[in-house]
Amino acid sequence: MDLAYQRMPGKKWYIVVDDDTYLVQGSLRAMLDRLDPSVPAYFGNAVGDFKGRFAHGGSAIILSGAAMSLLFDQNRNLIPEAYAISLSETWGDKLVATTFQKVAVYIDERFNHFFNGERPSITRIRADRICSPIISFHGLARPQQMAEVGNKFRHVAGVVTWGHLWKLYGRPDMQEYLANPIRPDHDHVGKLDDATMSEKDVASAEKCLAKCNRHYKTCLAWTWDAKDRVCHISPWVIVGEVSPGKFSGINAARVQRLAGQCSKAK
Repeated sequence: MDLAYQRMPGKKWYIVVDDDTYLVQGSLRAMLDRLDPSVPAYFGNAVGDFKGRFAHGGSAIILSGAAMSLLFDQNRNLIPEAYAISLSETWGDKLVATTFQKVAVYIDERFNHFFNGERPSITRIRADRICSPIISFHGLARPQQMAEVGNKFRHVAGVVTWGHLWKLYGRPDMQEYLANPIRPDHDHVGKLDDATMSEKDVASAEKCLAKCNRHYKTCLAWTWDAKDRVCHISPWVIVGEVSPGKFSGINAARVQRLAGQCSKAK
């Protein structure tokens, strides 16, 4: 960051990304065009706890020109200490936050929901993000993965929302899911965590679908693992990839209702 600022001083915005991160240009520009780079600012996907919140590097870190000047022009005495700490710091993205905190620049969490730390196919589309712009994808470690995303978004103009991923990746519309709610060899839940609900000894995909319907207000997707007879329901939906032995579906009525709110949000 120091080198970038010295080589390219006076820029409005500076962006730090991993080499396996892709930025959606239309969404990125739409965000930055509405912000003032003359104000010290630090944006990203906030992670961490009360001890220190920082922008996840894989999701992209954005700093205004004013913030960079405040550190690298006006407080260069802090830089040697940051270099020394970097020798033992596990997370460089956390070091960015703790260094800028010393000049009273803290992460602005208003735009967390624009940043994403996953590949498109496993990106968790949540109810409160369907209509929001999406700026980044992460985890594109293999050249083929980066090339595929680049080709997919190369000719996409303007803002891309989280909800747009569904059609961009060729998934059927909601009417098709209402008519045929069970998809064999699919998984629209993806990686499980504390927010997913799993139940063992579920006899069929139909029964798993019924459980999602009973949790209408929280379930956006469900997956039944035929081998383990386990039903998973989640508060998000992913585009998904082929998953042999799994049966999956989405809460199409709820997704349709949420997507209908996007035009109102504009």
